[in-house]
Amino acid sequence: MTLTHHLQGDPMRATRLLVALLAFALVGLLPATAATAAPVADATSANAGSSPMAAPVSARGAKKLTAKIVKRKSGKLILTGVIRPKKGPVVIQKATNCNAKKGTCNFKKFGKSKINKKGRYTKRVYAPRNGAWAWRAKKKGTVSEVWVTCVKKPGDRCPLP
Repeated sequence: MTLTHHLQGDPMRATRLLVALLAFALVGLLPATAATAAPVADATSANAGSSPMAAPVSARGAKKLTAKIVKRKSGKLILTGVIRPKKGPVVIQKATNCNAKKGTCNFKKFGKSKINKKGRYTKRVYAPRNGAWAWRAKKKGTVSEVWVTCVKKPGDRCPLP
């Protein structure tokens, strides 16, 4: 079966394929030293959403460091992720001062989290009653995506910390 045979019956699939190919082509044109944009997600007591914010990423340290905030059935917020290669503890950081215009934050150490045999880590994080807090994981020069926690009602947005 050829590629054109797959795409003849579904124009939406063809459009998605074209967009994906263009995205890969554009990524190839970017310089390797450019910082990448990472998502900022809202982990709340009700639901989760996302909005873009820049997060610095470095080539030193871990090759892959992911993070996300999940809400357990008990209501606790957990920052969890994977680190590759599977070495050493991961430092969890909390934003101390954010500039919304520049999209930058200063971070300080909140705690450390050990990793398991599969390279996974978890650390309990919190949401303030008013405002918002930003969280990320760090290992040497590599940092994860930035996640924002706040308490909000459905339909509200989390403010930047």
